[in-house]
Amino acid sequence: SYNINIATSSVNPGDSQAWTVTGLSGGVTYYFRIWTADENSNWSLISNASTATVVKIIGVSVEPSDSYTYGQLDIQISSVAVSAFNIRNTGNLGETYLINASTRTQGTPWSLAPAPGWDEFTIKAGFHASRPASSGFGGDDIIYSSSTACGSSKFSIDGSQTGSNVSQDELRKLWHLFMMPLQTTTTTQQKIEIGITAEESQ
Repeated sequence: SYNINIATSSVNPGDSQAWTVTGLSGGVTYYFRIWTADENSNWSLISNASTATVVKIIGVSVEPSDSYTYGQLDIQISSVAVSAFNIRNTGNLGETYLINASTRTQGTPWSLAPAPGWDEFTIKAGFHASRPASSGFGGDDIIYSSSTACGSSKFSIDGSQTGSNVSQDELRKLWHLFMMPLQTTTTTQQKIEIGITAEESQ
């Protein structure tokens, strides 16, 4: 029942024409047929069927792509970022995001942990339309060094936005909570990396 009408005004007989079909989903086979009409609405026969299978493309973009700076934080302090990372599905199929984190400061005594400790910091993340309070992050939102897949409650503040089954070109906002160590043996500025990848939703 879907059709595209291609205008041919100012086209000379014999000129080749092209049309790009967009918004197709990966891993799906599409069937096309083409027919034409002249200026008197005399229609041609319908073309033989043509098929095309679209290649699956996994893609994710993160904006801003540069760093976020918390500034100076005291030990035992937790802080929610004042701005979110905008995560967009740039592939052509439904995606589920995977999240991990690691320290990028050479020689640091700090390490990622499920709860703050001595030279141990914690990062939590959750998808939500607006900035959540610290209390909005739960145990399901802890980021680990290994990639962890998002779910209906994992990395979601209240289930209104998730990182699973994200449609093509859909934008989600990812907020993060940084929890400082209880004690630290260094005052060197720390660089922490949060990684986001994607896989096809099941």
